[in-house]
Amino acid sequence: IYKVRISAQRFFFDPSEIVLKNPKKVIFEVLSKDVLHGFEIVGTNVNVMILPYYLATFTWDVPQDMKGTFLIICNEYCGDGHQTMYATLIIER
Repeated sequence: IYKVRISAQRFFFDPSEIVLKNPKKVIFEVLSKDVLHGFEIVGTNVNVMILPYYLATFTWDVPQDMKGTFLIICNEYCGDGHQTMYATLIIER
């Protein structure tokens, strides 16, 4: 089990790159430091709304055959730089 802690604030995720080796289950803890944000791993079933100043904790069961690089986006409009808010998730097998 991996535990990944991420902070979200205008207009970036920290860390901006996450590398997981052979993950089966991931516990995400995502904290918004300012406004409403979204946390979506594109092409997966991960899509969570992150409320301001609230720690959102959720678990993701990673499909066994999933590998490669995936885009993480903020899918809730958070201001004028919203379109630049993204990170990458790399799954190595």
